[in-house]
Amino acid sequence: MKKNLAVLEILLFISCGVLPAVHFVFAEDTLIEKNLKGVGTGLGDMSTGEVLPQRIGAILKVTVGVLGVVLTCLIIYGGFLWMTAGGDPGQVKKAKAYITDAIIGLIICILAYAITTFVIDKLTGAITQ
Repeated sequence: MKKNLAVLEILLFISCGVLPAVHFVFAEDTLIEKNLKGVGTGLGDMSTGEVLPQRIGAILKVTVGVLGVVLTCLIIYGGFLWMTAGGDPGQVKKAKAYITDAIIGLIICILAYAITTFVIDKLTGAITQ
């Protein structure tokens, strides 16, 4: 019971510290949104001022941000498992697997964002010429 309570307290502490910071991460327009604003302005609902490419950029931004937060929490959870393993090789192996998988996920997430930004930048450059 005490172990479950300790895990719950740590997760609550992490969520109180990480989740409010998400707002500040999305405070500025990203390169994707800035580039997509000039592409396909005839698409979408012009009465609201939003167009399809802007919506796609916003969805990509939110998705990458949420995945980054989830994967960071998994890294922290893996570290917690490792610290509380108490020398149990099975739990240390499980913790290493969590950390390794979360780091691979973060790398994939960052690369997906970088590739998307590069492709959209090149597309906007080709369309606006």
